[in-house]
Amino acid sequence: MTRTQLDFKSWISTHKQKKETIGQCLTRIVKSKTTAFDLLEYITHNPRQNKANFRVIMKAFPQKEVWKKWFKAYTKQYELFMHEKWNQAKRIEDVLIFIPNFSPWALHDRFGSVQIGTIPAEFQDLDSYHAFLGKVYDSPVMQKYRQFKSLECDPKNLAKVYPAVKKIDWFNLTKRGQFLSGLLAKIIGHPFVIHNNKHKYQVRYLCNPFSSKMVFQIKSDTRQTYILKMSAHQYGIIDCDSKRKEVENQAIRADSPYSNALMEFYLKLNNCPHAPDILYYTDKYEAVLYKEQKGKIFTSKTKPDFVIMNNKYLKDANRLGIYVNDISPRNFVWDKSHKLKIIDIGHASFANPLTQGIPGLTFTFGNLCGQDYLTHFGVLSMED
Repeated sequence: MTRTQLDFKSWISTHKQKKETIGQCLTRIVKSKTTAFDLLEYITHNPRQNKANFRVIMKAFPQKEVWKKWFKAYTKQYELFMHEKWNQAKRIEDVLIFIPNFSPWALHDRFGSVQIGTIPAEFQDLDSYHAFLGKVYDSPVMQKYRQFKSLECDPKNLAKVYPAVKKIDWFNLTKRGQFLSGLLAKIIGHPFVIHNNKHKYQVRYLCNPFSSKMVFQIKSDTRQTYILKMSAHQYGIIDCDSKRKEVENQAIRADSPYSNALMEFYLKLNNCPHAPDILYYTDKYEAVLYKEQKGKIFTSKTKPDFVIMNNKYLKDANRLGIYVNDISPRNFVWDKSHKLKIIDIGHASFANPLTQGIPGLTFTFGNLCGQDYLTHFGVLSMED
């Protein structure tokens, strides 16, 4: 999709009639579908200008009630515009480039299944790749992981099997994380081999005890290295509403492969320099594949807070409306060209004021990080 370089005030000047103010021009534009859709083509083709354009529009309506009336009309046209794009889309990427927060049930109903991106040549085709994922899912490592997580649900039971757990403060997340990571590394952290369709892959679980997903390093026999993030639980045939809700709730859970994939593909489709090298997502195994990102883990002389991390280091992602809540250094690396890459977007938020959510099609990303500065600052900026 081609992006225009024309700034918003210049765009408005080409649409203004004689003696019209900017506010009068914008009011006239949103009354007609033709002119409103022309405005929306500009807005959606320039996502990085979203906040700046929003400020221009607000300034054009100094009276609060007049502003509210205009924005209500704009929102109505925006929803019609996005539904038209939705109906015209041939693939998920055609709409994901606009906003990243489409609900899994909407995508499934519209496209039949949720498949985003391209499968690398090392995995042949979709059937072969699904067969590979099935072998990872059925591997002894996954079976032992599920058994371990069942024990973890009951710390007393866990302590019976692994008495060393009694020596740590279970409610100190740092100590618990270090203990569980070490324990998982001993139990299932060793590499194993999967043979699939005449190819051999070395697979190693990366042992994050607090993630809602399994993360593996994959080395192919063609010397390519990938990162695979997938659910530890497959739901098989969905034959009742309660099972469907389980699948949907897992997908929209904070830090799920689905949520991660939507935001990361959105950044990639918009050529964001911070986007990871995400390759393919499939909802069959709730699995997303990346090319392994080489580089140095993010470091800073002073530990940046949310505002500095986002506004300074992840500026382009912010301009696209993505704000990262989990700013742990291990989630970012400096690549060879000294660009900061997100390798785990985790508990992130999306907010772009002129491309908001759409009833029936979108959801709000979850956040289990314990901090959400975007919402906090947003509330403080609102009038009483």
